[in-house]
Amino acid sequence: MCSTKLILLLIYSMTSMGHEPIKVNYQGLPSHIFQPATPNEPLKLRLIGNKLFVGGRGLLYVLNTDNITSNHRVQWRATPDETEVCQYLPQGSLEKCYNFIRMIQPYNSSHLLLCGTMAIERQNQFLRLSDMDLSSADSMISTPLCSYEVDDPGCSVLGEVGGAFSSVAATTRRAGNTNTNLVKNLPMRKHIQATLGRSKMVDEKAEFVGSFAYDDVTSGRLEKKLYFVFGEDAREPGSSNGHATRIA
Repeated sequence: MCSTKLILLLIYSMTSMGHEPIKVNYQGLPSHIFQPATPNEPLKLRLIGNKLFVGGRGLLYVLNTDNITSNHRVQWRATPDETEVCQYLPQGSLEKCYNFIRMIQPYNSSHLLLCGTMAIERQNQFLRLSDMDLSSADSMISTPLCSYEVDDPGCSVLGEVGGAFSSVAATTRRAGNTNTNLVKNLPMRKHIQATLGRSKMVDEKAEFVGSFAYDDVTSGRLEKKLYFVFGEDAREPGSSNGHATRIA
């Protein structure tokens, strides 16, 4: 079975002082091995301050980049009943019937927002940073903010921050559905959702790979905008490139 090894190194060079570069022998350095369920299962990464959060199958790894030996694991697994029911669903298979953490999003100063596939139906959870405790986000966020498919390259971005309540925009895709949805949750209100398709200027099968917020000044007025980076089939007449990278 294939595995992914993550090694954090800190190397300091004194070449500017006229010294020879320091040679570091990586043998024996602390490392962590994250073993996926299948050779092609991707891991979700998010670096926040000096902590690296790694979302895997049923586990969220929390690594301290200042001291890799200081680490924590947060368990978030699908229940045995959910796993069993999943295997009888049309989209179910033994490889998919787990909880794969597919979104790790800073929410406010005290919490992260997570989204996992949860075998049957996607779910959102809050992670309290002070004690790494999980709690349901259903009362505040009414729709899952990640895709069901493990290998779907979704992304998310923090839109507005208002004290304890924030707005998050994310790309999602339901199980067995080729349409990509762009969802923005509004604190304590119904979410906004747009289905992407060729009539919407974005291909329904677009692969979103990144997102960011940016303050844009238009006609002397400041506007807060969210940008998404994605790849899709090129549609321009006479285009020789079958795939194009765009930003919207």
